[in-house]
Amino acid sequence: MVMLEMKGCGVLAEASINCPLLISLDASFCSQLKGDCLSATVASCPLIESLLLGSCPSAGPGGLYFLCSLPHLTMLDLSYSFFMTLQPVFESCLLLKVLKLQACKSLPCSSLEPLYKEDALPALRELDLSYGTPCQSTMEDLLAFCTQLTHVSLNGCLNMRDINWGSSGSQLSTLPGVYNSSASSSQENMRHPLDQPYHLLQTLNCVGRPKLSKVFIPPAASFCPFVFVKSFSIRQFEGC
Repeated sequence: MVMLEMKGCGVLAEASINCPLLISLDASFCSQLKGDCLSATVASCPLIESLLLGSCPSAGPGGLYFLCSLPHLTMLDLSYSFFMTLQPVFESCLLLKVLKLQACKSLPCSSLEPLYKEDALPALRELDLSYGTPCQSTMEDLLAFCTQLTHVSLNGCLNMRDINWGSSGSQLSTLPGVYNSSASSSQENMRHPLDQPYHLLQTLNCVGRPKLSKVFIPPAASFCPFVFVKSFSIRQFEGC
């Protein structure tokens, strides 16, 4: 067996799973599943590439260290969980391509800093922070400096206001093509824009954002040579 779906097994408290060839496990909404059972399962299934643990308390505070047993993990869904750090993910999931963190409201903004300050998860392509509580500056920095991301979802993130990629007051102005030479000295510690690779962003989802009234993407968006798909629910939009 290579795929196992236990999604919605809300009364399942214990499980003994020994499938060394398993590559996909969906334990979403297994609200009673004990953490030691989950740890034992992943330890016996080291080939898992896709792990879905949405609304699974086993992935709660301090419950992510079992990820060290999954060196091949490329897709991780921790939505609707209550953990407060992503450090085990950054340390163990070096091949991770998709990370879903919908409605992880206990997750502090500082927990995302390694993504744009330390180049954590270099293989990451899709990031979903929908319905969470990341602050404006965190979301701006993620968009500006995580140049490898192709899909970003910020649906329902109430803290985000206007998106202005050409604003001189925003770190987003350090993107290639919209660099502001008069930027404050505090930005000198950030990575220089000319050292940045092209942005690979293709899809930016920002629906359900009542505070988002305007989005500006520079017409000469040389930093984004690929197709730019925009999904917005806003009053004004400018850009390419």
